[in-house]
Amino acid sequence: MGGMRIRIAVRRPKEVAAFIDAHSDNRTASVLEALERIRGRRLSEAEAITIGVRQAFPDVD
Repeated sequence: MGGMRIRIAVRRPKEVAAFIDAHSDNRTASVLEALERIRGRRLSEAEAITIGVRQAFPDVD
């Protein structure tokens, strides 16, 4: 992922931070990976909806 990077603060419950710490060496990378996964899923869902609408209404642009 390229482009400009912006630093943000993310507050996490202690349990979540403990989980991340137990499973990763890098909190930032873990949070970024999770956000990228969510973003990809949402983009896929939107694309599936678009495809479904086009199939249901083939004559509408």
